[in-house]
Amino acid sequence: MGMFIQIKIDKDRCQASLNDCRECINICPVDVFQFKDGQIVTIPYNEDECTLCYMCEKKCPDKAIKVVKLY
Repeated sequence: MGMFIQIKIDKDRCQASLNDCRECINICPVDVFQFKDGQIVTIPYNEDECTLCYMCEKKCPDKAIKVVKLY
């Protein structure tokens, strides 16, 4: 988790391992996401690079991503 931004991924909703969805990885302009060990996860040191464009939330077909400002 970053100091200013927290990106929550609901593992129960995210179906990336089942349907090869990588929408968040493809759309993020600052490379916050990666596919690791069969699931979408954030790269912790990149979370504070988030520009708050919310494209990951908008493009996620499973509505599994939530971007939270911590300030």
